[in-house]
Amino acid sequence: MPKSRIAGHSQVRSRAALLSYFSVSQAGTPLAPYAHMPPHDEPQPACAGLSVLVIDDNHYLRGVVRAILEHEGAVVLDAASVGQAQTLLESALPDAVITDLELRPEGRGGVLILEHVKRRSRSCPVLLLTGRSDEYEELCNIGFDEVLLKPTPTTALIGAILAAIGRGRSDSSRETAAA
Repeated sequence: MPKSRIAGHSQVRSRAALLSYFSVSQAGTPLAPYAHMPPHDEPQPACAGLSVLVIDDNHYLRGVVRAILEHEGAVVLDAASVGQAQTLLESALPDAVITDLELRPEGRGGVLILEHVKRRSRSCPVLLLTGRSDEYEELCNIGFDEVLLKPTPTTALIGAILAAIGRGRSDSSRETAAA
């Protein structure tokens, strides 16, 4: 099969967009337009496939954390009280629990949540999201997998959740291997 050569000036232009559009021309005459689709293996959101229970008696803060986690691909359940959270936890344990420390009317209801979850599963991480910076050291020693101070940057929140889940899964596999 003989090869043909195209003589003259060739030009390739691209316009940046969600879909890149390329046009090829020779000597000013367009040959054919090509649209390039983005690759199919786009990165998944950081929390894709994870379930998280968010507990806070402040409706606004609970909604903000929910929105952040859902944007990152998590399936989010939420509760405004210890009682609501315990009811949800009885049906199934999520991959992680995020709780405030002070939940009305229980006071330090976050500690009750921690105890409830850890009685059911030592490997399910419980993260404390609190505004109590004056008690930070004490709270770190109670048994929460992570203690985050409000306001926590989104990247720090997501990173802490993923790290705690990773540690919990690692601990769970070690417990299973030892049994």
